[in-house]
Amino acid sequence: MSNKYRLDKELLRRGLVVSRSQAEDIIRRGFVSVAGISVTKPGLLVSENVQIVIKSRVSFVSRAGEKLHSVLDILQLDLSDKVVLDVGSSTGGFTELALRMGAKKVIAVDVGTNQMHPSLRNDPRIELHEKTDIRNYVKGSTTHIDVVLIDVSFISLRQILPYCATLIDRNSVIVAMAKPQFEARLDLPKAPPSPDQLISSGSGLPSINVAKATSPSVKPLSTRADLPWERAILRKSSRDIVKHKGVIKNDKMRREILKHLEDSIQNLFIIIDKADSGVAGARGNRERFYLLRKAG
Repeated sequence: MSNKYRLDKELLRRGLVVSRSQAEDIIRRGFVSVAGISVTKPGLLVSENVQIVIKSRVSFVSRAGEKLHSVLDILQLDLSDKVVLDVGSSTGGFTELALRMGAKKVIAVDVGTNQMHPSLRNDPRIELHEKTDIRNYVKGSTTHIDVVLIDVSFISLRQILPYCATLIDRNSVIVAMAKPQFEARLDLPKAPPSPDQLISSGSGLPSINVAKATSPSVKPLSTRADLPWERAILRKSSRDIVKHKGVIKNDKMRREILKHLEDSIQNLFIIIDKADSGVAGARGNRERFYLLRKAG
């Protein structure tokens, strides 16, 4: 009797993908078949000798590229000859699309390691910073960033955007993908942490040492979560997320969460435009892109 393994791990073991994150992505997108049957569950147990086929060529190295591509016409984003900062670059979906659109350089920043797709890793136009939290990233003194692209998970944009604001001027723009399941949190600090507040957590990812003072150089976002109705929205949405295993099923609740995010960032940014992604998240969440410019 042959051993059985998770499908995402088996794809990696056979050398069909370069990372488990890429395996999970293409499985959920329906590009993988097992014994002739299309599957979408990365945790499916398969035998070591079963036939596994990647059914078609993936147009982007990750779903993130497809998501950003789906809103380009609405946001009218021009990346030609621009320097782009990709926050949460991961496999490189945003980075790849930026280069396709003519960006002359992409600074890719991610807390993980060995996630960038091999087709991108050695591209001379990419400056890759792995094991780097954007809140610790120090921009070169001569580098002017024209566009910031943000795709982060397990953290709210409210904790990321204030740091991005310190890296750009008012001629730059930010395109941030908001994931409502990660914006529905009650435990966010009222002000963003400074770089020296960041300490290593047990997972190896950065966490926040709230005992230290906030850096005055990073302007905090406005906060309305202390208002009873705001807290009620976030508390209810948090329960809904747990109930549905990380997916927000209630569209009214989703809109309320995103409205709270918009209210929170308006003291630092002007919302030029916004558009819902035409490609759903891996688990079905509907994400929204914001085109932002620094206020003031």
